[in-house]
Amino acid sequence: MTASTAPAPSKFGTVLRVTSGNFMEMFDFFLFGFYATYIAKTFFPAGDEFASLMLTFMTFGAGFLMRPLGAIFLGAYVDRVGRRQGLIVTLALMALGTVLIACVPGFASIGYLAPALVLTGRLLQGFSAGVELGGVSVYLAEMATPGRKGFYVSWQSASQQVAIIVAAALGYALNVWLTPLEIGAWGWRIPFLIGCLIVPVLFVLRRSLQETEEFKQRKHRPDTRAIFRSMLDNWGLVVSGMMLVAMTTVSFYLITVYTPTFGKSVLHLSTPDALVVTLCVGISNFIWLPVMGSLSDRIGRRPILLFFTVLTILTAYPAMAWLTENASFYKMLSVELWLSFLYASYNGAMVVALTEVMPVEVRTVGFSLAYSLATAIFGGFTPAIATALIESTGNKAAPALWMSFAAACGLIATLVLYRKRQVHLAAA
Repeated sequence: MTASTAPAPSKFGTVLRVTSGNFMEMFDFFLFGFYATYIAKTFFPAGDEFASLMLTFMTFGAGFLMRPLGAIFLGAYVDRVGRRQGLIVTLALMALGTVLIACVPGFASIGYLAPALVLTGRLLQGFSAGVELGGVSVYLAEMATPGRKGFYVSWQSASQQVAIIVAAALGYALNVWLTPLEIGAWGWRIPFLIGCLIVPVLFVLRRSLQETEEFKQRKHRPDTRAIFRSMLDNWGLVVSGMMLVAMTTVSFYLITVYTPTFGKSVLHLSTPDALVVTLCVGISNFIWLPVMGSLSDRIGRRPILLFFTVLTILTAYPAMAWLTENASFYKMLSVELWLSFLYASYNGAMVVALTEVMPVEVRTVGFSLAYSLATAIFGGFTPAIATALIESTGNKAAPALWMSFAAACGLIATLVLYRKRQVHLAAA
């Protein structure tokens, strides 16, 4: 397509507007994971640090249990009324959850109402996030130029990496400006409040979105009952899609949300070191995602998915074991960047593949349901599972076994979805 028919600034602006909510979602999720120890002390005081931290991570994971419901109900809404309107609704729900977490007083002030309100905020965020990824990915797929779907859809995940970079940079700055006592008392709330201030800007960006041409040209738009019936008819496809996403969601939450806690609580590295590693991981993800999305446009989705699931199974645990033998900042940086390469390379092809396999009339709800089920079952509880694995086995490298298991799920799903007799997914 020539510059005269689709000016670069127009495409860039569209990508920016549609991925803005993705930024907000991951910004909040990452903050919750990074400040888990402070949130635990503020809202979930318990007899020991492990119990308090587990309560916090279980609350973090509870938000993901709402994702399937959000995928079904909000996804059906998006497929029925349009991509633009649906993305505005999800942003509003997400913003409400963010405000709750940022502003609720601690347990010492209002007792058990504090964790209840924080849990409510997480559930609202989870409900909206259930369709956010699907809505954004489908929008990007439908507005992409021919032969470049992989590249355009990869910016859904790339926008999340920007959120990680910004959140990690804010956390580093707070550690420079404030004392640990100040951060624990009130400083951890500052990034959440900044997120609240960003919300109005994101609403302006989202309201200027145009509906995709592909959706406008569709003559038949199924009602909610027809959408639900289609999901039941295609349950096998949803389950396969869920397994395909397992590798992405587990590895992502392991190398981003869990990394600061792992670095500080398990490896006993300094907070600035853990933040710098996370910042570098975000930059690495941001680079590799569009690169591999573009590569999948050239060579196809299947070769990339197969290669990187096998490579993850073979290398994730040895890399983590090497790190934990004698942990240091540079060893942690090296291992996390390797895991980042595995995650981003796989995900660059996976997200667009998931948009291509779903029936067009229920593309948003199908994608969102598969993704949200994977996140609820596998990814969302990754910090809690990693913490429990280390506690029960005494093996600091045990979280890599969870990542390897998720990669095996992705490998099986790729083989199932790309059987010639079942479906052929074009790279275009």
